[in-house]
Amino acid sequence: MQGAEGRLWPVVIALGFLALVGSAIGWFLLPRSSPVDAAPDRAVQQPAVSLPSAELDQRQQLLSRLRALQVDRSWFVELVDASQLSTESQQDAPYRRVWTELAEQWLARIALLPPAIRAQLGRLREGDWQPPREALLKQGVHSRVVEHLVSAGAQDLLPVTMRGRKPANPFLQLWIAAAIQSLDDVEIVRLKARPLEPAITSLPIPAGGARLVLVEAPAGDAVVLGINGTPLMQMMVFGVNGQVEEERGPLRVTRIAPQAGSLLQVLVTNEGVSSSLFTLSCRADPLDQ
Repeated sequence: MQGAEGRLWPVVIALGFLALVGSAIGWFLLPRSSPVDAAPDRAVQQPAVSLPSAELDQRQQLLSRLRALQVDRSWFVELVDASQLSTESQQDAPYRRVWTELAEQWLARIALLPPAIRAQLGRLREGDWQPPREALLKQGVHSRVVEHLVSAGAQDLLPVTMRGRKPANPFLQLWIAAAIQSLDDVEIVRLKARPLEPAITSLPIPAGGARLVLVEAPAGDAVVLGINGTPLMQMMVFGVNGQVEEERGPLRVTRIAPQAGSLLQVLVTNEGVSSSLFTLSCRADPLDQ
């Protein structure tokens, strides 16, 4: 047994030596590869083609601004991609130029939001804006009017084609952000429309903002509304059930039929770049003409 064991050790040593030599040869002959990294963020991924130095500088500045604004990169890239309607190869210089221009425009809009809300973009949910919504509903504001109020507050955040409606993701994140920001400090003004003597009030509207006026009238009476302001202001009138009685348009004089209900909801928006005043007068009209 001792002799057999003595004859076995040289074989083991030889096999170990051959394994070491084979590993060394394989190390030098096979291509070296780095460990698999996590999937790179498209916002920072380098393209297969080399970029001009000017484009590289633009990209670095864009990333620096994203970090400074604490905006989620994945959501931001999805946002810019979704707003690019027609694209060709992502390596084409015209595509990269248009994409960068869109990214700059979106960053300018996002910068208008408070830091606490910016940091949540990409993770906001419908429930995040429900508390202020419920507070308005308890004051008699219809849910459809609340959504129009939010859309008015989002007009500086969303493109013109998306204003006045609730968009889908990824744009919905900005709509919810506008809801959180604009519904917290909504001031509702109430007026009572009486026959013969009109009730009149003057109210300020901030640039890009909106005001809501609730008008009560005796049951069965029509209401005559007269609203004056700047050419950049728009108005909508809703009935008690949230139905649109007067479509969105310039400030004007209008008569609302009794069928609209005894609590009219008047929404006035300011699309100007400065705060302005508007004047609203209301009078009950018992004669249903």
